[in-house]
Amino acid sequence: MKETAQVIAINDGNIKVQRTSQDSCNACKIKHICGREHLPELIIKTDEIFKIGETVELIIEPKTRVLSAFLFFILPIIFFICVFYVSFLVLLFSEKMSILLAFLSLPLSFLFVILIYKMINTKTEISVKIAEDE
Repeated sequence: MKETAQVIAINDGNIKVQRTSQDSCNACKIKHICGREHLPELIIKTDEIFKIGETVELIIEPKTRVLSAFLFFILPIIFFICVFYVSFLVLLFSEKMSILLAFLSLPLSFLFVILIYKMINTKTEISVKIAEDE
């Protein structure tokens, strides 16, 4: 999947870009999750020279995308199941109480995901190149 963005600011070796929405995004049912509705802005360090208003292609490694999807969608479910089983089988709480604890642990799992994502995000690089016309 090709990600494109438009350069909106340049400052000391950093460019600020705003992702542009793709045509296929309008038909997507989960566009509100990935940020397509709000068109996020990113600051990217680069040695290349760009002009304000120029369209660039964002290059994000596939493993980064897969890891992000795992963190945001799968890890909270795993956390939920683990809390349920620990409270039910190890701590011997009732089934209702274990389910309640599992649901109450979800905000904690999201905080955990955010912390992991921030640690990983500092190591993740997004490179840019001038977008080629199709």
